[in-house]
Amino acid sequence: MFWQCWKKISFSFVLLSLPLFAEKIKITANEVFFQNNTLIYKGNVLVKTTQNQTLSCNILKVFLDSHGKIQVIKADKNVEYIDTKMKAYGNQAEIKPKEKVIILIGNATVIGKKGILKGGKIIYCYQNQTTIVLSSPQQKRVEGVFFIEK
Repeated sequence: MFWQCWKKISFSFVLLSLPLFAEKIKITANEVFFQNNTLIYKGNVLVKTTQNQTLSCNILKVFLDSHGKIQVIKADKNVEYIDTKMKAYGNQAEIKPKEKVIILIGNATVIGKKGILKGGKIIYCYQNQTTIVLSSPQQKRVEGVFFIEK
């Protein structure tokens, strides 16, 4: 496999045809490693899709199966997700492409056109745009602020 030849690429620019959020994604970072069927991007990671979705973080791990298909993506530190309907923030994120789900973990916040949701964990399905907000042991309650039009 091509990636096995490269242990480290400084300031990587990679265009992948992988089913993350859309048909194609572009990932840029300061460096990328390949280890045990996992792509590890570090430093100023930015993921852009052809459907106006972006994800930024400090560390991104893309876990692949034995055929090179994405199983799960984990983002860590200063995670921000933006699409045409909302912005979301958290300490960590887990993206499950097959389920079309993003799970924000730790100080999770979603800001939409009609309000703000906060909790310990937020599960967002980007296919049908549904959101579940859960508390955590540290944040025993969830919070919702809604904008009322006059």
